[in-house]
Amino acid sequence: MLQPSNRLQSLTGYAFAEVEEAVAALKKQGIEPIDFGVGDPTEPTPQFIRDALKAAADQHASSGYPSYVGRLDFREAIAEYMRLRFNVNLNPETEICSTLGSKEAIFNFPEAILNPGDVALIPSPGYPPYKRGTLFAEGVPYFYPMLEENNFYPNFGAFPDDVLEKAKILWLCYPNSPSGAIATRRFYEQAIEFARKHNLIIASDECYSD
Repeated sequence: MLQPSNRLQSLTGYAFAEVEEAVAALKKQGIEPIDFGVGDPTEPTPQFIRDALKAAADQHASSGYPSYVGRLDFREAIAEYMRLRFNVNLNPETEICSTLGSKEAIFNFPEAILNPGDVALIPSPGYPPYKRGTLFAEGVPYFYPMLEENNFYPNFGAFPDDVLEKAKILWLCYPNSPSGAIATRRFYEQAIEFARKHNLIIASDECYSD
């Protein structure tokens, strides 16, 4: 009998899918729970966006395969957004890549960085794909606590030396989910100093910045 790969078998059930199953089971019992699951938007997509998508569907009805990294004009628009929103200048030809969503990018990113046994430093609680992407890349998740007494920042002095020797990625998420904490400029300066000292890549998940 064929068995899935060890890599695939290392993954457990997806947290949000398990929450949905629990909600469905409660509804079958006649219970209507207050769902704090995946956090789907409740407001409709603005009309001008829906209109633009409708027009684009006709304009590009038979356009063939898309660019593997996203159309250049799309990446140029992202670069302009980053400049206006964060005063960060990026080269749209070499420093921006589009994906099918943040989940795809977060899950696949460790594949490009980690070798088997390398460590990713992951906030706890945090977004499940940090861990799942690490495991799928045959890396080792190391969870650091997000504590109120530390303003929901990582305690850079608390990471064991043997962990840092194998670490390649430091995951950050601000504005933070689920605490809502905001990172200061001083915190990021400390994070960059820590990452340079230990040769880490900072992977910053900023999907809540707007």
